[in-house]
Amino acid sequence: MQHIKGLDTIKEILKTEQEKGLLVADLVCGTTPDPKQFFENKTAEFLKDIHLTCLEAVIGVAENGTVWIPESAMGNRLIPFICQHLIIILHKDKIVSTMHQAYEQINTFEEGFGVFLAGPSKTADIEQSLVIGAHGARSLRVFLIEN
Repeated sequence: MQHIKGLDTIKEILKTEQEKGLLVADLVCGTTPDPKQFFENKTAEFLKDIHLTCLEAVIGVAENGTVWIPESAMGNRLIPFICQHLIIILHKDKIVSTMHQAYEQINTFEEGFGVFLAGPSKTADIEQSLVIGAHGARSLRVFLIEN
């Protein structure tokens, strides 16, 4: 987790990746024009080429290091799982102590889907070898924005 005061650091990271010709799904900083419309109805075949995604979490949970991302913040349900690398932005005042407190804040009637994310995908189920990125992003960076 990295503490930042604004979005400039993240914008630089996103622009650097875009300048390399890599597909970036930026749903927070404005470096991807109209991202929700651009990614909304895309198939997994198209989305599999996303190198880096930037999403904003609405809740962070201190006891286990997870963040809650509602469907409305994703642009497409597949994006947080199909991208290679994931950046999560979380405002410091959105951190709660426990999962119980997090669930009290989630309005399941408002959102059709949401997910708690806790880190990059790792599994050792495949021939008992550690595989990173088998079921989600290979890396996850959380940027905590000071209020």
